[in-house]
Amino acid sequence: FCKRNLKYKEISVTSANEIVKVVGNRFKAKNLAVPKKVTYEGRTFLVTEIGKKAFYKANTITTVVISKNVTTIGQKAFAGMKKLKSVTVGAGVKKITKEAFQKDSKLKKVVIKGKKLSKVGKKAFAQIHPKAKIKVVKSKKKALKKVLKASGLKKTIQIY
Repeated sequence: FCKRNLKYKEISVTSANEIVKVVGNRFKAKNLAVPKKVTYEGRTFLVTEIGKKAFYKANTITTVVISKNVTTIGQKAFAGMKKLKSVTVGAGVKKITKEAFQKDSKLKKVVIKGKKLSKVGKKAFAQIHPKAKIKVVKSKKKALKKVLKASGLKKTIQIY
């Protein structure tokens, strides 16, 4: 289903929660905020995942903010976005899959808000701006630095 220019796919239904992932977009604005939840036809869904290639080559978007309910960012979810400059990764994200932000050559600012991130796939941040800065939670700086560098991060990119 579609809501506010985002396409969603239902991935789980339990008595406690109905869960969806973002699988695509019809987005033409500059700022994208992936919501914590979405209401559709009287049902409320938690948004826990951004699917594979959901925003691949979405060239109008300059800023992305991912909510705290999202736990996984799919392969090439935000790859090839020519104008993307800033990304805020929500506190709930545990996994950024391979090539998630690859070839976002203008991406200079990444803020990782959470302590749960433990997996960053190969080339997740490959070919982003060479002078990019990645801000992480101080208490997890050492662990996140190791995980980010293992993904193939360029040495010119600062993690602070």
